[in-house]
Amino acid sequence: SRLDGLAKIAAAIRDQAALTLDPTERHGFEYQSWLGFSIFAAGVRGEIGRGGSYTIIHGDGREEAAVGFSLFADPILDAGLGDGGRRRLFLPLGTPSDLGAALRSEGWATVAALEADDTPQAQLCSHVLLGGAPVAL
Repeated sequence: SRLDGLAKIAAAIRDQAALTLDPTERHGFEYQSWLGFSIFAAGVRGEIGRGGSYTIIHGDGREEAAVGFSLFADPILDAGLGDGGRRRLFLPLGTPSDLGAALRSEGWATVAALEADDTPQAQLCSHVLLGGAPVAL
């Protein structure tokens, strides 16, 4: 059941996040068809995201169940969340995919160029791959 699925999710994150359920809170969730949720973070005033389950009604009247969420960038960035100092490595066009995979396994966040004139600065990278090795910008 849906509640069993929710219980499994709660059990999986038990030691990593606080989870509070308020079945009476519906403000801003009018379009949701079952579960709506808000995401909060310690030290941040207000929500950093919200989402839930809803129904998509197609032009032919067919209904489709869906789940989605939105994260609000302003409060997340204002609080410094997500700025864990993760190193972003720019991979020039043509970098072998297995090299990119190896670098990701070492903890790099890789950004592959999609065009020849793409730059590490345009992709907000802290490093660039030169001669097969990461070099700080």
